[in-house]
Amino acid sequence: MALMFTVEQVRAASDRDIDLSPFGFGFDYQNQAWIENGKYLPCAHPASMNCQCYGKIHAGEPIKF
Repeated sequence: MALMFTVEQVRAASDRDIDLSPFGFGFDYQNQAWIENGKYLPCAHPASMNCQCYGKIHAGEPIKF
C-alpha cells in the first residue's frame, strides 16, 4: 500500500526541493538521495567506490519535513 502524505508534508517537502509522488517514491534534491515510503533509500554505488553519499549514510531513516 502506498504511503499518503498530508498537504502540510507535501508543502514542506516542496520547500526543501523534495519531489514526492502519491505512490511514496521521491527524490530529495537537496541531499541527492532517493526516498521510498518516507525513508531514504541506500545508494546503488558499488562497494569498491566507498562512497559517503547521503543515501548510504542515512539509508532507512525517515525524511524530516
